[in-house]
Amino acid sequence: MPGFFINTYIINLVKFIYIISFLLIVSACNRKTTDRVVAPPKIEPLVIELDSQIIDNEPIVEIPERQERFIVASIEKESCYRNCPVYSLSLHSDGLAFYTCKIACKPYGIFHGYIGSEKLELVKKFIENKKLLELQNFYPTNNQPVPEIPLTKISVALSEKFSLEIQNYHHAPVELLEFEKLLDEIISDTKWENSYE
Repeated sequence: MPGFFINTYIINLVKFIYIISFLLIVSACNRKTTDRVVAPPKIEPLVIELDSQIIDNEPIVEIPERQERFIVASIEKESCYRNCPVYSLSLHSDGLAFYTCKIACKPYGIFHGYIGSEKLELVKKFIENKKLLELQNFYPTNNQPVPEIPLTKISVALSEKFSLEIQNYHHAPVELLEFEKLLDEIISDTKWENSYE
């Protein structure tokens, strides 16, 4: 019988400690702190004397709005049943380029580089002059691709608001094939840096 009372006493003591702990935690969380108002430091006005003649003769330079970076052109070659190159390239409006080679192409790996404004302008002029944004978005136009031929996805854009993705299995117009060659030349001419070094 005394063991029963001791066990009950210990259980009640533990419950009491838990309740006291809980009440202390709750009261500490709900404690209101008094806000102290601190006066801001006194700041003396800064006076700059300007020569109005110099200001009046200087032209006002307007700072252009920051342009968001967008993909101007990209190409993605998918796999086939043979040893076809599998790679992707994206050219951004700020001159950055990203290249990934997965199978049967060189250099192999994931890379980034800078193509420069001249090559970027060349790509933009090609898109505009060859009217690539007016092409169909799937070739062949009868929507019956040959599955053994690898799919090539090409996207083109002259602004961030409008772009076109073209999926080509075969029978694409000459302009699109020439653009593909231009992108391949950019891959071979660009100095690539490994993205994981």
